[in-house]
Amino acid sequence: MCIRDRYQRRVHGEFSFVYKMAEKPQGVGSVWNVNSWHWENKNYTKIAEQMIENKVKAYQFQSEGITFVLEEVKKFKGEAQINIRKGKQIITYEIGFEVTWKADTDDDEAQGKFAIKDVNESDLDYEIYDIVVDDKTGISDKCKAILKKTLKGHFDGLLSTLTEELSQFESDPQKIERDRLLREEALQKTVQARAEKGAEKERLLEEQKAKELEMKRQLNQK
Repeated sequence: MCIRDRYQRRVHGEFSFVYKMAEKPQGVGSVWNVNSWHWENKNYTKIAEQMIENKVKAYQFQSEGITFVLEEVKKFKGEAQINIRKGKQIITYEIGFEVTWKADTDDDEAQGKFAIKDVNESDLDYEIYDIVVDDKTGISDKCKAILKKTLKGHFDGLLSTLTEELSQFESDPQKIERDRLLREEALQKTVQARAEKGAEKERLLEEQKAKELEMKRQLNQK
């Protein structure tokens, strides 16, 4: 399911689209997008994936005498976009991924993985599923039960600020200033190119006039 389809809501037996838009005062389009006015899609998938990995990887918690560590974040699926329109940003994303975990006590250990899908910008209504252990140990069943019970709360805390952080990344003052300088540079190059083109056209016109005058002179001499 694509990120736009996720906003479908059934109304009187039919589907209508509902879009939740996370808007900020400033959104920076590409250099070609004058004043960031036109609609532009910017791919933020890799940035969102990196932010999620930074939040999740090495996260630790304890429960019922067992220490859990989230070790690796992998197999990302989905996409993230920041859309620019009239100087504002509209953030949309839907991402899934897999996490490996390890747990231990003083006497035993266990490890496994789980998956998450439908992480999105509009709510925390994502799904954690396929919680598995790699091998049977003395604490593996207990670990699995604890993860089923507690993971949602931990990830609510980890993911609750993701949309805001993506927005701040796009609205970073240094990024906006770099964009302003790039736009000024692009404008100067455009003005210079037009001036050079105008000068070249003027030169060609003068050459043509000179040729015509020379042809007239030669004809008058005959």
